[in-house]
Amino acid sequence: FKFFKTKKFQTGSSEMKFGFQNTRTPWLDGSVIYGNNEKGMGRVRTFKEGKLRISEDGLLEHDEKGMQDW
Repeated sequence: FKFFKTKKFQTGSSEMKFGFQNTRTPWLDGSVIYGNNEKGMGRVRTFKEGKLRISEDGLLEHDEKGMQDW
């Protein structure tokens, strides 16, 4: 996996003039683990010290096929 410099672009907003866009956002921002909405994030978080829910085998919660258990 090769990393490239993220390209800067104008947002059109006076509050934040420039932003960055990356095609690998789900991988970089953690949405693959956390989900991309409040409900999905609530399923994996413990809400204690920023930790995630962990199953008895020490991995993120999952079913017998290794899929997230929700």
